[in-house]
Amino acid sequence: MSEGNMMVVDDSTTNYSPSILQPADVNAAADLMNNWEKLNNAIITEKDIQKIGNKDFKKKSAWRKYALAYNLSDEIIDEKIIRDECHRIISATFKVKCI
Repeated sequence: MSEGNMMVVDDSTTNYSPSILQPADVNAAADLMNNWEKLNNAIITEKDIQKIGNKDFKKKSAWRKYALAYNLSDEIIDEKIIRDECHRIISATFKVKCI
């Protein structure tokens, strides 16, 4: 097919319908959450957490551990770094996409 030509694809043969999704089994969902908590507690340590004010934030090391555990990659899609007059970082915000 040459560039610029378009083709109509018939997708009516698929069996997928978002309006017919079944709810998750409560026990299976609870088991998955419990397994996630066990993994989280096993790999994330205090060294992976940074406290700012009264809130805890995961450091890059925590996200790298998740990436390794779940076979994930990430990509920074936006970053905003605010610096003072001496070029010291005052705040940094990153928007990251999981691949």
